Amino acid sequence: MVSLLANLVCSGKYGCVYKDRIESEEHAVAIKVFKLDQPGGTKSFVAECQALRNTRHRNLVRVITVCSTSDLTGHEFKALLLEYMVNGNLESWLHPTLHEHHLHNHCMPPMTHCDLKPSNVLLDDVMGACVGDFGLTKFVHSYTSTIDGSRP
Repeated sequence: MVSLLANLVCSGKYGCVYKDRIESEEHAVAIKVFKLDQPGGTKSFVAECQALRNTRHRNLVRVITVCSTSDLTGHEFKALLLEYMVNGNLESWLHPTLHEHHLHNHCMPPMTHCDLKPSNVLLDDVMGACVGDFGLTKFVHSYTSTIDGSRP
């Protein structure tokens, strides 16, 4: 059980996601184990399987396999084995925890955008995101610099 907790990536209402390695895959995998004791857990598993089975798109996570079984005592077990995304999710990049770097803290002068929304995030030729439309920007504190960029 200790190794499971050490490999826990995230936990939601209907399931937990773990990172691990399996022999048949070159890279790490994500194992989404559904919480079948939660009302709606089984329904969530079925809905996710149907959506992934019936949809093809390059921006969907790759499903390696599906597991639906029961143990010797008759308790159901349902899980999805998915491609592991090494950079995590977008939320963790936009709202990092305190020990991580904030995306907007490394500019001079420090500022708050005040109008960050999808239509103000522009994508370059390699799909790199750049923030635009600074009409509502507020500077965090007063900042003055000399022509060479150094502070007085």
